[in-house]
Amino acid sequence: MQLQPGEQAIFAYFSDYSDAQIAADVLKQAGYNEIQVDRISPYSSPRRNRHTKTNLSSLTMDNSGSNLAYGPLFAADPAASGMSSSSYDLPGSSSIILTLVCDQSLSPQAVELLKQYGASV
Repeated sequence: MQLQPGEQAIFAYFSDYSDAQIAADVLKQAGYNEIQVDRISPYSSPRRNRHTKTNLSSLTMDNSGSNLAYGPLFAADPAASGMSSSSYDLPGSSSIILTLVCDQSLSPQAVELLKQYGASV
């Protein structure tokens, strides 16, 4: 993305998706147009490939025909244990990002508004 002269990109991080969405709605009501809310994830897509099965015996018996795919990697994820939630995030992490493109003269107001809704800017 190429910013036009006089434009500024603002990145705001949230730990809660609903707070980010509310902030985006308030920004839209205030006249800001270019707003996007995204979730940052350690996975390449929200769906995991669960159709690929890897047997433990094929991994340990040096079977060159085994399909390693993602099975062992998902097993190493902390979310695979029974001790974490399905929406696993590290404590204090902000996995929601709100991106705003606006005129530089309007950015201080946008930053203040974002901070009111709990964003780290």
